Amino acid sequence: MKKQHVKLSDVDREYLEDLISRGEATAIAYHRALALLELDRGQIYTTVSKTLKVTQTTLSSWAKKYQENG
Repeated sequence: MKKQHVKLSDVDREYLEDLISRGEATAIAYHRALALLELDRGQIYTTVSKTLKVTQTTLSSWAKKYQENG
């Protein structure tokens, strides 16, 4: 299976890391941010989906939305 990753911009990476570290994000925002950061770090969809307990379809949707809209 081809590894699928997300390439975050430096600004987006910093924003998501800050969002997670502040601890004020909603659960869904936290999960989305963490998922995108893990995919940016080279993790594969299967691993991230198991870790965050979301389906690969959901994870794929989040990644696609980021790639389309930032």
